[in-house]
Amino acid sequence: MTFGFGLTLLTLPEAFIQSLHRCNRIETLRFYIGLVKSYVDVDEWRISDMPRKNGRKAVAKRRTYFKINAPEAGSVQLAGSFNEWDPQARQLRVDGRGVWKTSMMLEPGVYEYRFMIDGEWNNDINAPCVPNPFGADNCVRVVE
Repeated sequence: MTFGFGLTLLTLPEAFIQSLHRCNRIETLRFYIGLVKSYVDVDEWRISDMPRKNGRKAVAKRRTYFKINAPEAGSVQLAGSFNEWDPQARQLRVDGRGVWKTSMMLEPGVYEYRFMIDGEWNNDINAPCVPNPFGADNCVRVVE
C-alpha cells in the first residue's frame, strides 16, 4: 500500500497496514506524522512556497492598515477594489480619540478605496487620489 497525497512517499507491506488498522486513529495519525517527518523536512515548508491550484507560487500578503479621524461618526466602513466595493464587508472600530481603524491582509498591488462615514462617501486626506467614473475621487494605496 502506498501512503501520500498524490505522491508516492512510501510503499508499505500489506501486513503492516493491517496492524495499523487495529490501532486507534490517534496512534495511526501519530505514526503517519512521524513517518512523513522522517522522510521530509517539514520545517523547511512555508505556505508561501506551496503552489496554488493554477501552478503559480502563492504571493505573500501584507498587513495593511487603514484609519480615518471621524470623532462624531456613528459608523465607518471601508470599501475598495480589494473587497468588490462592498462597504458592508469591512466595518472599522473606533478608539477613544475618535480615530476609526482596521487592517487587512492584501497582496502587493495598487488598490483604490474610500470610507463610508454614516452613509456618506469620504476620502482619506492622507492618501493620493485619482478620479473615479462617478465624478468623485478614490484614494490610492500601494502595497509593496
